[in-house]
Amino acid sequence: MIILILLQFVISMGWITIRDLITKDPRISNTTSIFLFLFILAISTPFIWIGWCIFSFDAFRYTHYPIRFNRRNRMVYVFRRDGTVLSTPWDGLFFTRVYNDTMSDWQLHAHVLEPDGVTVKETFVIRNVSGTEEGLLEIWEHIRRFMEEGPEEAHAHTKYSLPLWDRREPFWHGFMAFMANMHGSLLMQVVLSPLFLIFNVGRYCASRTSKIPVWPPEVEEACATEPDDPYYKDWRSNPKSFFG
Repeated sequence: MIILILLQFVISMGWITIRDLITKDPRISNTTSIFLFLFILAISTPFIWIGWCIFSFDAFRYTHYPIRFNRRNRMVYVFRRDGTVLSTPWDGLFFTRVYNDTMSDWQLHAHVLEPDGVTVKETFVIRNVSGTEEGLLEIWEHIRRFMEEGPEEAHAHTKYSLPLWDRREPFWHGFMAFMANMHGSLLMQVVLSPLFLIFNVGRYCASRTSKIPVWPPEVEEACATEPDDPYYKDWRSNPKSFFG
């Protein structure tokens, strides 16, 4: 959003400069118009570049990067950022909890090990929405029980599924995701809501420029569910709401 505002400002100043040069307004010299435009362009360019780098980190990529846990064949499938898929046995993964100093939150890391059982071949992160250590342990226990004990308890405790499986994120869901960062502080949510709304425009644009991830046929076949599976649940099972 900030990128668009700066671009609009620079383009407007460029148009004003060209107009002044063409109409030769006697109140403004050509040198003054050109200098003012070049000055604004020089000041704005670094911010436009930084903003573009931040925007392009999520834009023109994939809407999300899902992970599938298959309890039947005890495999885990991870959709990588480059569009390839990591397929690895559940029993061979080494899980660790890591505190991220930069983001000030706890993350759950899963390591794929080399045959020596020590060297880390690849690592993927299972998102911890709350950022707390307690939330991380809840996510770990949710996954562990599903893979080790069956789907009953995991199904019972899954009240809401992210509306991302086969579609792009709805605008208001992105806004609520920003608001969730201030969970527990109604005052901060109200104060920062206009800023979150502006940020969400960029998030929405990034989503609309990105592709929905598509699993390879062999993964879809391995993870296929029965039509009458009593434990099947996705975003269509969510309670209906305006944000949905």
